[in-house]
Amino acid sequence: MDKHLSIARRAAEAASKKIMEFYGAQNVKVKMKGEFGPVTEADHAANEIICTMLHKEFPEYGILTEEEIHNPELQHALKHWRETEYTWFIDPLDGTDPFIHMTGEFGIHIGLTHKGIPVMGLNRYPVQGITYWAVKGKGAFKESNGKQEKISVSNIENMKDMRVFTDPFYPIKAVEELLTKIPHSTVRDVGSLGLRICKVAEGEGDALIRPPINSKTHLWDVCSGHVILTEAGGMITDYFGKPINYRSAEYVLAKGYVITNGKLHKSLLEQTHI
Repeated sequence: MDKHLSIARRAAEAASKKIMEFYGAQNVKVKMKGEFGPVTEADHAANEIICTMLHKEFPEYGILTEEEIHNPELQHALKHWRETEYTWFIDPLDGTDPFIHMTGEFGIHIGLTHKGIPVMGLNRYPVQGITYWAVKGKGAFKESNGKQEKISVSNIENMKDMRVFTDPFYPIKAVEELLTKIPHSTVRDVGSLGLRICKVAEGEGDALIRPPINSKTHLWDVCSGHVILTEAGGMITDYFGKPINYRSAEYVLAKGYVITNGKLHKSLLEQTHI
């Protein structure tokens, strides 16, 4: 996995530099892509960089990415991602709304599965200069200002002390209603789903939840964070406590998700299904 992580880091750093060329520019082109929300030139440019770099080093691996890519050399990898032994899951710019609104809460996700099981994840946040990464069985780490540290989830076990993350750009009525019924301590908005997952992984929060109602979350949104979270001691399942299926043909998390520090998972699942 060392080579995978090294190449993923290089790809994320190259994409990060390209994204920052667009960040704050007045003439960045923005389009709407239906249920997927907005997409910018930065999304496409970063996607091209990441996919090309990964495919060059690992041409036999499948690729599932949020954005379209028309490079003919990549079409086989894009078409057969469910059948390959290894598959990359890429979100070149998670948090396009935070990017457009310049909140800084956007990032690059690169995840890798082996036979449908997440084995490596790397999330980079260009504005903060922070990178989170993990390899299955080797722990989760964070690098900031040149310093690396191992990260772990919180020790919160009581739901009344639970700190919940939500999405400020896409408030979900079902989540708001749920939070009126279950005990918790605080609610904090963070613009990128990947960053919310990493915040739980490093103990800055304890949970996030998405009921299975019009879910717009996709496998590329959570794959990299899945490894980072679980290696830090956390847990991710669908809304009903079942594992995430990374070979689903729909690639949408139609059954929602529950993400916690692990210690709260059983209690939260029980509370959400009363």
